[in-house]
Amino acid sequence: TWNSSRLPAHLKPYHYKIDLRINVYQKMFNGNTSIRFLCLRTIPFIVIHADTNLLFSRMNQYPRIYEIRSEDDQSVRIKRSLDIKRMTYNSFFSYYIFDLDRNETFRRNKRYMISFEDFSSPITNNLKGIYYSSYNRKNQNKAIVVSQLQPLEARKVFPSFDEPNMKAKFSISIEHHKEFTALSNMEEIKITPLDSKWSRTDFDITPLMSTYILAFVVCDFKPIVKYGPNNLKIRVWTRDEYQNHTKYALDIIPKAYSFFERYFDIKEVVKKSDHFAAPDFNAGAMENWGLVIYRESSLLFDPEKSTLEDEYFVLLVIC
Repeated sequence: TWNSSRLPAHLKPYHYKIDLRINVYQKMFNGNTSIRFLCLRTIPFIVIHADTNLLFSRMNQYPRIYEIRSEDDQSVRIKRSLDIKRMTYNSFFSYYIFDLDRNETFRRNKRYMISFEDFSSPITNNLKGIYYSSYNRKNQNKAIVVSQLQPLEARKVFPSFDEPNMKAKFSISIEHHKEFTALSNMEEIKITPLDSKWSRTDFDITPLMSTYILAFVVCDFKPIVKYGPNNLKIRVWTRDEYQNHTKYALDIIPKAYSFFERYFDIKEVVKKSDHFAAPDFNAGAMENWGLVIYRESSLLFDPEKSTLEDEYFVLLVIC
């Protein structure tokens, strides 16, 4: 029914609910995702990206699809469910095609939700999707979890309409061990203890944005905090032994925000801006909205050892 590199334009997502459970020690994550979307033109199937690393516990059980009666950001009232006749996977373009039953169709101007439950994936160190980054502290090997979803790696983390024009809002929650901190694009709105070992961090809903600038971090770093224009909370995160190398970045970042807000006459719409120095990262930095992830050499500056070229490079990447 579909064999194009691009998704059909008939369906447009507008809200994702993504729940992840990230186990740094076992290097695994589990998740549930529900996507709300609007039907722009009648179509009898839906195409959703999901890479082969995502393992579904019941591969023969289709996702659930519902027509929405009413909704707000936090909840949905269901009108009816839709039956799926067939599921096929295109490994070249890494998407599933779910054909609806014979008498079913997505109808124009109607809103729907598709729900994927209980998927999992190993966490590797290939610097794509969700991956682990290692460092040494006091002769002990440590690991944290970082993400890189550009250009096509959101589909490695959750089923999605993984194209830049398919913008939506995202509600994120991350379960993690209590000794770690979870970060995402938006501010933490609640941290809930789940048991003696695990907590869940819920984040505020994002603005309308593309899948590739979503970001996730689970780490044992501590931030250094400074406030920028319009009381923007700026936090720089790095391992403990490099915290005194963050002063230059903390001086530049508020000035950069002030300059670009004046230059473009556009104010930042998120309330916080995290800048995270990852021990392993395959680019200079990634401009995830609210959670910029850097290679350490692109954010940290040692005034005793760094060169003038290093100073210029940090300034260039931040700006």
